[in-house]
Amino acid sequence: MNKNTHNKGSGDIISAIGYKVDLTTYNEKSLTQRIGDAFKEAVASKMDGKVPEHIRTRVDSADKVYHPILTFLIQDRYSGTRTTIQIPVGQANPDQSIYFAGINGKDYKQYSSLEDIGNESVEIFRHDYLVDIIGI
Repeated sequence: MNKNTHNKGSGDIISAIGYKVDLTTYNEKSLTQRIGDAFKEAVASKMDGKVPEHIRTRVDSADKVYHPILTFLIQDRYSGTRTTIQIPVGQANPDQSIYFAGINGKDYKQYSSLEDIGNESVEIFRHDYLVDIIGI
């Protein structure tokens, strides 16, 4: 059967020359998406389900090496407390448990997991929240 056919929902395409091509591998998440999702989960687990807002993905082109930098925001509208987190995806090495993040505009710091980044982000947010509410 040398026709271009597509089986609905199977992810398979039969090409004009009869080879089966599996398209399901293209539905896998990128490293950027996996890091973003894992970070949001880590923060949500510490903040009673409150998920940080992904506010920007910017591409850094330092030394002609292009990599995304994810920026997240944890905020409380009542107090005005805001904590921003930048995660440079191109510097991450999940196989060796190496991640970097800059919190509230500070220089990037190395972490051993996205959960560690989430924990420190939540600690800083909670501290800043108390300062904003109580005025400590």
